[in-house]
Amino acid sequence: MPAPGNPFGPIEADWLPARPAPRKHENGPCPYAVQFSAFAAEIIDAVKLATEQVHINRAKLLTAEQYMRMRRTLPAAHRDKTRLRHGHYCVYDVLIATWEMIERWELTIAPPSLALPPPMRVVPARSEADAEHDKPKDEPGLLDAVTIHKLILMGE
Repeated sequence: MPAPGNPFGPIEADWLPARPAPRKHENGPCPYAVQFSAFAAEIIDAVKLATEQVHINRAKLLTAEQYMRMRRTLPAAHRDKTRLRHGHYCVYDVLIATWEMIERWELTIAPPSLALPPPMRVVPARSEADAEHDKPKDEPGLLDAVTIHKLILMGE
């Protein structure tokens, strides 16, 4: 429910996730952790099918984005809290557990091959016929490079 006098109240009501009603809990997850766990389970199921590093990277990105989105709407008592003495755990604990699972699955994917330079092209040896064919023809008025060079250096 938006705060009274908030001009963005109707807009925020559309995009803020509904908060579960707080409850007294001594052990186990809080309702927010349960909500994030459902998302995390979907991510882990997708990661188990991952075959490339890009899939793992996407899972990490989606997990971090969802956590940050949810964190903005959490009550202060549930933000960045880790496992408490009485056994309660919160959203941050679920994030860490999910991240560790993703990293474990990441180790099962074969790493990308090193970038090797392309193989060298072997240029076939030129035959004498090709060499003869490429020689400049003795045509009147045309000078080859050697003749031009001699003319310049020797002043002929």
